[in-house]
Amino acid sequence: LAAVRQHWEALQWAAPKLKDDHGIVMIAVQQNGTALQWAGDTARGNLDACRTAVQVSWWAYEFAADTLRENYELALLAVRENWQAFRLCGVGLRGNRSLLMLALRQHWMPLAHADPGLLADPEVIRAGLRHSHQAFGFASSLLRADRSLVIEALTKNPRAIALADSVLQEEFKTQGFVNAEPPQQELSD
Repeated sequence: LAAVRQHWEALQWAAPKLKDDHGIVMIAVQQNGTALQWAGDTARGNLDACRTAVQVSWWAYEFAADTLRENYELALLAVRENWQAFRLCGVGLRGNRSLLMLALRQHWMPLAHADPGLLADPEVIRAGLRHSHQAFGFASSLLRADRSLVIEALTKNPRAIALADSVLQEEFKTQGFVNAEPPQQELSD
C-alpha cells in the first residue's frame, strides 16, 4: 500500500491478491488511470475503479474488462475525452449512433470502427465529411450513389469521385464536374 501511494507503477509488482484490492487499485488509478492495466481481473471488472481510471485518463478504457467496454456510461466518459476510445468499445456499442456521433465531432476515423448498419445513415457520413472527404469511403454502396452526398464529398475534395458509385463517377466526369484524369504533377529541376 505504501509503495502504491508513493508511485502508481508499484501496482505492477504487487502480489496478485493486492492487485484486486479495491482500495489499493483506487489509489493507483487516481494517480494515473492507466495503472488499471496492472490491476487484477476483478478490479478491471469493477465499474467504480474503471470509471475513476477513465476520468483520469481516457486511455485506461483499453484496460477495462470486456464486459465494461460494453457499458455505455464508461464508453461515454472515454469517447468524450478522445475519439480513439470509440475503437476500443465493445461490438455492441460500436453500433450505438449517439456514441458514434459524439466521436465524429472530433474526427472522421471512428467510421472505420462503426457497425456497418450505421454506415448507411447519411447523417453519420455527413458528420465524418465535416472533417475529411475520406469519410465518404466508409459510406454504404447506397450512399455512394446518393447525388447530394457525392456532391458534398466532392466539395471537400474532388478526389472523392473515386469513392462514388461508378454511374455517378461517369456522369460527373462527362459533365466536367471533376477532372476525368488526376492532375499531373510537373517535375522541377
